[in-house]
Amino acid sequence: MLAILASSAWLLALTQGARSFPVESRAATSPVSVSLNGDTYINKVWQGSLSSEPCIDSHQGLVAFGLIPANARDSTGDSLGGIGSGIDIKSGTWAKTAFGTFTGTLVVTPDRGFNVEGTVDYQARQHEIDFVLSPYYGTSKLSFANAQKTLALTYKNTVLRSERNNVKTSGLDPTAVRDAQSGFPDTATADPELPIASTSEPHLTLDVEGLVFNPDGSSWISDEYGPYIYKYSATGQLIQTIQPPKAILPLDQNGDPFFTSTDDPKTGRAGNKGFESLTIDRKNNILYSMLQSATIQDGGDDKSTSRYTRLLAYDVSDSSVTPPLVGEWVVPLPLSDKDNTEECNEIQFLSPGIFLALSRDGDGHGGDDDNTKYKNADLFSIVGATDIHGTKFDDPENPIATNGQLNKNIVPATYKSFVEFAEENGLARFGLHNDSPADETLIDAKWESLTLAPVGDSAFPDDFFLFTVADNDFLTTNGVTVGKSYDAGIDVDTQFLVFRVTIPGAAEFHSHGDHKVKQMGSIAYITGDLFSAPKGTILVQACNTVGSWGAGIAVAFRERYPSQFQLYKAHCKQSSPEDLIGTCLLIPGEEHHIACLFTSRAYGKRKDKPEEILAATKTAVLDLIGQNTEGREFHACRFNSGKFGVPWANTEAVLKAVGASMTIYTPSDEP
Repeated sequence: MLAILASSAWLLALTQGARSFPVESRAATSPVSVSLNGDTYINKVWQGSLSSEPCIDSHQGLVAFGLIPANARDSTGDSLGGIGSGIDIKSGTWAKTAFGTFTGTLVVTPDRGFNVEGTVDYQARQHEIDFVLSPYYGTSKLSFANAQKTLALTYKNTVLRSERNNVKTSGLDPTAVRDAQSGFPDTATADPELPIASTSEPHLTLDVEGLVFNPDGSSWISDEYGPYIYKYSATGQLIQTIQPPKAILPLDQNGDPFFTSTDDPKTGRAGNKGFESLTIDRKNNILYSMLQSATIQDGGDDKSTSRYTRLLAYDVSDSSVTPPLVGEWVVPLPLSDKDNTEECNEIQFLSPGIFLALSRDGDGHGGDDDNTKYKNADLFSIVGATDIHGTKFDDPENPIATNGQLNKNIVPATYKSFVEFAEENGLARFGLHNDSPADETLIDAKWESLTLAPVGDSAFPDDFFLFTVADNDFLTTNGVTVGKSYDAGIDVDTQFLVFRVTIPGAAEFHSHGDHKVKQMGSIAYITGDLFSAPKGTILVQACNTVGSWGAGIAVAFRERYPSQFQLYKAHCKQSSPEDLIGTCLLIPGEEHHIACLFTSRAYGKRKDKPEEILAATKTAVLDLIGQNTEGREFHACRFNSGKFGVPWANTEAVLKAVGASMTIYTPSDEP
């Protein structure tokens, strides 16, 4: 009880103060810097190098880009899609390396599976994806292929979610209701009325859209069907369910739950517009969730009147009780040039009272139109806004807005545009674009997630990397869902963007472990024959770009793997040395896979300088890590140290800096 009272007092203090704030009512081009509550928030712009001073220039703060191919699969065999619905950085994994790169693990959650042609019985799940972030601060335009090296992504694992009695969850549209369990709401683990697929398939249905990953491995997820918030264990078991106020629950004309997403209810959240976002203030244990747009009674049945959505706060400090609602505010979403609501798909807590909101249109690759006009991570503040929790507005009979006009007694949050995803010059630096043609370099349509990680730069202590990931709706021409193949008629890769931003006051709330430089990567040494490495693993070697395995250990590779040598040789003939240097050719094989790291353009007397070889090694290893989507082990000899003449200690330092794990073989006859 003491924790609840303390949190409530803090929220009360937060919302006292001025009674009116300017509200941006229309979408506009984002400024580089924004003033809010006396602080300045900056969408960072850099010129030339990491050591440069931030400056106003022709492009904004995009520093990295990566993707997961549309046809990727998870460990269950299903398509690895929809993962931008919710993301978080796994506690304890974020680290800055000595080489200026950053490593970590993203925990991501898809929504309800491939559903363009109807919902399916897709079991809810979460994935882990390892990444190596190599921020690019230059002004030159990268090719689309090279841009992907700035954020190398490696799929790691999947955890499936179940409900009570270890019954698997479903993505099917709910057509029936399970009664509340005995003890609800007084018993913390008792469930309210739940959406289920049907009376014949009475398992919980989830359309997951938000994720908060806890240090103990458990997670909170927000859902559109309920809309509810669920707590899950590290092994995917349902622990607890949070039911929102009656004003938000979808109810029919008789006041009964109406969970389907295909039709709007009489009151409550609009169809398919539930708790799209979820974030947490870890210091105060306050969990926040926000509706995608207004409830039906607040104008949510039409885009022209649906801008006034609701932000809810729950105290989750005491797991022995049902988390109490401790705050509720009205947030005015931005409007398009046609006065339609740009709906919110994610929020991110920054500091007390201050949040990011990912509001957007539905245009881009895989969307309604190729030309996106609004796709932003905006700022909003609830400082001074009216806290309506526990008031008459929690009853659907008392709307907060009528015909798009907010009740005059309610002061809404202050909302300001901030980071523009589709800023033309920023996209161009990473080989991307907005508008036609609708190819793989077109920015994705549906961006639905945000998470922050500290830069750890003593010169700029308030700087953070802002990660965002798209939801590709599982769109692929080579897909599998629930064990069945499908062709969506288009391939939409899952795109990742990373911005560098300045967020005053956020450092104490977003530490992710520590800011110190850490030597990452695990390099193990054994005595023996490299070619005795376990079957199916990846053998790594340094290669030239001219198609020759003619000296040193390369001769043994050529004799043992002749077909892979021919593929390497052909690859070199098809590409120029400048296109190959710093990349990796990963060649599958029955016994071993071969990773050809192009670390020198030539060999012999014409080999590259040691510093050039090391620079190429860094990007080539990052390329290899990104291609290793199946998580295979790396095995190698002390590459670069033979015919290329680079001391092994220097190459080892590069491997550790980028977070690579590798087993290094020393022949038994070598000292």
